[in-house]
Amino acid sequence: MSEHLYGELDRTTIRMATAMAGGIGDTHQEVCGALSAGALAIGGLYGRTQLNEDNRRCLELTSRWYDYFRENFGSTHCQDLLTRATKSKQGNLCSSIVEQSVHLLLQLIVESR
Repeated sequence: MSEHLYGELDRTTIRMATAMAGGIGDTHQEVCGALSAGALAIGGLYGRTQLNEDNRRCLELTSRWYDYFRENFGSTHCQDLLTRATKSKQGNLCSSIVEQSVHLLLQLIVESR
């Protein structure tokens, strides 16, 4: 997805985002990595580059992203999502959430333009 939004990302950006996987550091204890990745993507598009810039659009869209995610997946917490997958005997839920969240995020971005 990132190549479609920004072109090629530099290695440092890719490396930094790696820490978000698995509920931050693969702990499965915090916010879902797909939600975090979406917030990073929105920041990449609409975030400020200087402290005196207006960041309301970025923050509003990120807040909407959070709501979209929670409404579609029932939680934003990695462990909750994994527990639901285990109870429902779904396959690789993480891959499914990442795939679905990319579609949701792109929809939100298109709607916001």
